[in-house]
Order: sequence, then structure tokens, then C-alpha cells
Amino acid sequence: MLSDLNEGERAKEWVIRARLVDPDNINLHYNLACSMAALKEVDMALDTLSEIAGLLSPGMVSWMESDNDFDPIREEPRFKSIVEQVKARLGKAQRPA
Repeated sequence: MLSDLNEGERAKEWVIRARLVDPDNINLHYNLACSMAALKEVDMALDTLSEIAGLLSPGMVSWMESDNDFDPIREEPRFKSIVEQVKARLGKAQRPA
């Protein structure tokens, strides 16, 4: 909500707090990354996504690829790398041994 109100500095402070308070909440981190992308806080958005990349489900990575909240960072090499790493991990997990 703070990012929607152009309260960028307050939003960044709350993102830092939320990541510390609930580090295992994938949905929270995903939404925090969306907010930071909207504020064009590229590094913070990508850092947040990186933290949950190993936990993303196939559905979440599919959603991430089409989520227009990530349009401001979609062409960033690091964003593309995160998506590819998640896809590679999921591809390996789905292959028979």
C-alpha cells in the first residue's frame, strides 16, 4: 500500500522489517518484490526474489513470468537469471531418477 501512495522510503523500511519478521513466507516476499519493482527499487526487488527462488512452485514461477508488477524489472539480466534458475530446478525435480 505504501508503494501505491508513493511513500517509497517508508515502503522500503517496511520491506526490510517484513523480510526479517517472516522470512519463510513466500507469498509475502513475492508481494514485497512486486512493490519494490513498482517503485523501481531494482536491487531490493531482485534480492527479495532471490531469497525465495529456491521455494517457488511451478505455478508461482509461471505467474511471475506474466505478472505485470514485474514489468519494470523484467528485462534485467538478474530477473531473467532467477526465472531460468527456478525453471532449471523445477525441471530437474520433475525428471525421473
